[in-house]
This record gives sequence, structure tokens and C-alpha cells, in this order.
Amino acid sequence: MKNTMQGIRQSLLFLVVLVFSATAVTTTAYADNDKHKNKHNDDVVLIPGPPGPAGPQGPIGLTGPAGPVGPAGAMGPQGAAGAAGPAGPQGPAGANGLDGAAGAAGPAGPQGPAGANGLDGAAGAAGPQGPIGLTGPAGADGINGTNGVDGAIGPMGPVGPQGPVGLTGATGAVGPQGPAGPAGTIPQAVYDAICANSAANPSSPYPSFCPPIHKIIFLTSTFTNGNLGGVAGADAFCQNLAKAAGLPGMYKAWISDSLGHSPATTWTHNSGSYVTLSGKVIATSWADLTDGILSAPILETETGVVLGGGDNTYTGTGPDGLPAGSNCANWTSVASTDMATMGWPYAYQSKQWTDNITSYYCSYVAFKLYCGQQ
Repeated sequence: MKNTMQGIRQSLLFLVVLVFSATAVTTTAYADNDKHKNKHNDDVVLIPGPPGPAGPQGPIGLTGPAGPVGPAGAMGPQGAAGAAGPAGPQGPAGANGLDGAAGAAGPAGPQGPAGANGLDGAAGAAGPQGPIGLTGPAGADGINGTNGVDGAIGPMGPVGPQGPVGLTGATGAVGPQGPAGPAGTIPQAVYDAICANSAANPSSPYPSFCPPIHKIIFLTSTFTNGNLGGVAGADAFCQNLAKAAGLPGMYKAWISDSLGHSPATTWTHNSGSYVTLSGKVIATSWADLTDGILSAPILETETGVVLGGGDNTYTGTGPDGLPAGSNCANWTSVASTDMATMGWPYAYQSKQWTDNITSYYCSYVAFKLYCGQQ
């Protein structure tokens, strides 16, 4: 505060001197100017008057820049000790100290359990025999001993009378087949008769020693709709036409259903050729018949008439002889909503001879059947 008041006094004195100097300069300048203007020759001496009263205090000036940092003050007295900090973690265990001196012996403990018996000592010398005692009562019977060994077998007795015949036992299993016998000397005429009889009766096995026989395949001369009376009815349709035409053997229709009936399962798989009535080869064997391509078209009827090839056939069968496509409700329907897979005889060089892809309505009476000898 004292320093502040001293600074204020110095500032006021500085202002007074400054005002006085300015007044003197102004007065002198005015005299010179007047002398020059009015052409005065005499010099006027101006004597300054006494200083006027102090003016009012001016506004406080702007704060000057901060002075340099003074030197560090002397160190103050030491402060009071702070509160004790929390205990630090326990240090590691120190090394074991030296063993102390042995303590005085404790009192005796209780007696332990008896030890095991020692080994028997050596037997002493036998004493003199005492007098015989009184006879004791009889003891109980002892246990029976084991049976002795059987004696030798005696001589055989006479044969007894024969007993009744026993019941017949179950038939034993069939033994393995014996080796083949030597070749016979059956006349060729007998062989021919056997083969001819087998060929005329296709229901019996055909002997392997017989030459392959030809089987006839024909296209029916009459049309039918989809209601054939099932596969059995279709077979009867073929058999009746063959019988009426005087053809030998048994005939079945090339037709399949959804009940397990198809040429692959019901036809005789002939090792010989399949031919038309005129002898034209359709296929050389069952394998050739079912490989998808025929050697010639099936265009001859049961009477030997050759048709033009424009007819279609009901089949429901693929080229392998298995069911394919639709089948007029297993060949029992003529509904306009039911259809059947058909074949085209003239397309014998492709599977279309039996599966022409296109299906037709079962109500059409415009289809024929393929029939084959068994």
C-alpha cells in the first residue's frame, strides 16, 4: 500500500512539470508569433506565474508487464510428521534358526501291548510210563468207506427175443450229386423226339442239348381299347388269335402292369431267334430282343399278312421288357382320363418300337398288341 501511494505521488509531480513546460513553450511561441506578425521590435520578457493548484487525480494507467521472477525465498520450517502409512506386505520367511538345546526327558509312557510268543523250546526227555488206565466206553461207528473197484465183466448172456419195429425216422438231407455217368448211346431219333416234344410244350424246361428253336412274334390283326382284362386278358387275346390261325404253342402279349407282370418276368427267355411267320428274323435271342433295337419291324399278323407300319400298339413296356410309363389302370380302364404308353412297329431301330414316349387315351379302340410264342 505504501509503495502504491508513493507511485501515485510521483505520477502527479510528473504531470505538474509536464503542464508547466507546455505552458512556457506555448507562451514563448505566441510572443514570437505576435512579434513577427505585428512587426514588433521589442522583446517581451514573460515571467512564469506561480504554479497552479494540483489537478484532479488522473485514471490509473495500464498494468505494466510482469517483472522478472524474484530469487527463491528461504526454506520454511519443517512440517509436522504425516500419519503412518498402511502396513506393507509380509516379507519372505527368514532362514531357520539354530536348533535349541535338548529339553529334559519327559515322563515314561504307558506299557505297550504284549509281544508275540517266542519259538517253542526243545522237547524235554520222556518221563516214565504211567499205569494203564480203565477201558473207556465204545466209540460211535465210523463213516463208510468208498466203494471198491468194479470187478471184471462176466460172460455175455444169451440173445433175447427181437423187439417190435420202431417208428420210421425223419428223411435225411439229400446227398451231394454224384459224378456224371459215361456218355450214353441214345439214338439220334430219340433226341429229336425229346426236342420236338419240348418245343411243342413251352411250359416244360427246354433241354440244353436241343438245338435253339425259333419263336414266332406277330402283330395282332384286330384292334382293342385299354380294357384288356389285365395282363391275363391280354395274353388270352393273343392266344385266341394264334389258335384261330393254327399256330403251334402258347402265346403271350408284350405288355406290362404295375403288379409285377412284364415280358421280363413272364416270358420264356429264348436262346434261339424270334421270327415272323415268313421267317424274317426280328432278334437272334432274348438278349437281342431286349437291347433296344430290332433287326426287322414286327409288321406281320398271325395270319401272315404284312401291314403298312402305321398301326400303334399298347405296351406299357420299355425296350428291356420291364414296365414303363402308364398302363390304363393295369389294363382295366377305358376312361378318357386314363392313358397308356404305346409302341410304333415301324420304329424298330430305336426303343420307340415299344416305348414311343407319347401316351394315348385308353378309350381309343385303335391299338394292337405284339404277341410272342413261349
